[in-house]
Amino acid sequence: MSGPVTGKTYAEGEGPPGNWRSWLIWGSAAVFYLYEFFVRVGPSVMEKDLQDVYGVSAGIFGFATGIYYYIYAPMQIAVGLLLDKLGVRRVLVPAAILCFLGCLLTVLVPDIVGFGLGRALMGFGSAFAFVGCMHLATVWFPGNRVALLSGLTTTLGMAGAIFAQRPLVELFNAVGWRETWAFCGLGGVLIAFAMWILIPKPPPWVVPEDEEASTVLNGLKAVVKNPQSWIIGLIGSALFFNLSVFGALWGDEYVETLTGADDRSAANAISFLYVGWAVGGPLMGAISDRLGKRKPVLMVSLIATAAVSALMLTVSHMSMWECSALLLLLGLVSSAQVICFVCSLEHNPDWASATAISFCNLVVMLIGGIFQPIVGWILDLRTEGALHPVYTVTDFRVALLSMPIIAVIGIVAALFLKESYGIKEDTFEALGEE
Repeated sequence: MSGPVTGKTYAEGEGPPGNWRSWLIWGSAAVFYLYEFFVRVGPSVMEKDLQDVYGVSAGIFGFATGIYYYIYAPMQIAVGLLLDKLGVRRVLVPAAILCFLGCLLTVLVPDIVGFGLGRALMGFGSAFAFVGCMHLATVWFPGNRVALLSGLTTTLGMAGAIFAQRPLVELFNAVGWRETWAFCGLGGVLIAFAMWILIPKPPPWVVPEDEEASTVLNGLKAVVKNPQSWIIGLIGSALFFNLSVFGALWGDEYVETLTGADDRSAANAISFLYVGWAVGGPLMGAISDRLGKRKPVLMVSLIATAAVSALMLTVSHMSMWECSALLLLLGLVSSAQVICFVCSLEHNPDWASATAISFCNLVVMLIGGIFQPIVGWILDLRTEGALHPVYTVTDFRVALLSMPIIAVIGIVAALFLKESYGIKEDTFEALGEE
């Protein structure tokens, strides 16, 4: 056998084709995930300028930016339930439109309140992207490809983050922040149209395993009551932390301070973090499948993440190339986070697959959102709340100390993780694949 099943239950004699049409359907949603990652991390390259435009402190700006996560995270519960019950197209198309409206509001209301409300709409719409993409993967592909697709989905998300670095800096410097957000909004409209055309209704081969068992409430109960769901979410948070806190907001300015580089060079360096994730995501998924193990790969990844993130904060000065190489390594070692979503699928019932993925995503995003303003508030304390502060490397070291600490907490959590590879082999055999 090729590996475990992490997908749906299928009608007799049918199953997911995994053909070119499957790739096209999944790809339309994957582009939406690329786009939502683009708007998610966009403020990182405008942080200093927007803070000056709005006239707010680092803590307040971090809170306004983090509103994206505060909406995104709790929406994950509704996301899974809606996808399981309504189907992907009727959920993802309006979600992309909400991202467009969030960008538009940021343009039309040029103050910190408008920015915060715009981030809320972006977070609301973006909440559906990753889970919707993975939901399509479980429906349209055999279960032994889901780990690979999880990695490829992450790769596309990282591509969106890369586009939100140097290319967005160039656009921002050329046309200004309002026009930049307008451009971002246009992408949401185009992607919504593409998904409406390409994503079909739920296919006939997907049937509920048990009508009573697959009710909305029971699906949520099954996931939340499973201790492994919480452990997996904490591990995922520890590995994703360097993206949600460092890459998505504070990393650009830290790199500028550490290396003495300009904003363009700093954006290039941060891009290497996302390149590491883009390359490492599918690689980690493939390694896990080849080894037939989830837990050892996650444990090694957590230990390496703690070590590399600590190294990032202990060196007082780096060249740009040294910093870029270290960020690339950090992305590579932490990219095993993609396996957490597969573990969540494997540890929970097939009929609650979208809910299982979304719950994991909830914990991951909520912890990242909580720490975005915390880092800002620590910086405020060290500069006594100045509106135009000049941060030192030491200021950032203290504020970002949470990066290795969270990784160590993830290591402790991983000790209690149960191996999940192969626990659904009976279902896989029922599909007739040897």
